Amino acid sequence: MFMTLGKSLSLTLSPGDYSWSEIGLRLYYATDGRIAFIKKLLTSSLQFALERQETGIGPEQLARAFTEDIWWGGIGPLNPFSPDFQFRRLDRGGEPFEIVSARSSRRS
Repeated sequence: MFMTLGKSLSLTLSPGDYSWSEIGLRLYYATDGRIAFIKKLLTSSLQFALERQETGIGPEQLARAFTEDIWWGGIGPLNPFSPDFQFRRLDRGGEPFEIVSARSSRRS
């Protein structure tokens, strides 16, 4: 999905210092596999690259897009495109894909 959408962009996608398979895994954690978030991440990354007159989209643009458009708290080890990322789902309290139990959602 990511590569298919990436081919439609006006700039080249690059995995930077990561392999394509690793950037795919990082993308999964950044979006929880949700297509709407994948599109949002790519759109924002493209916008950032164009604004700075860069020739491609890579981890730097993806990291910025994640922080600015998916989760403001996603910095350092909590940003899937950071070298320090911990490779885990971002589903804990206050994270973008927080799991809410049926019991706690009934109380709201």
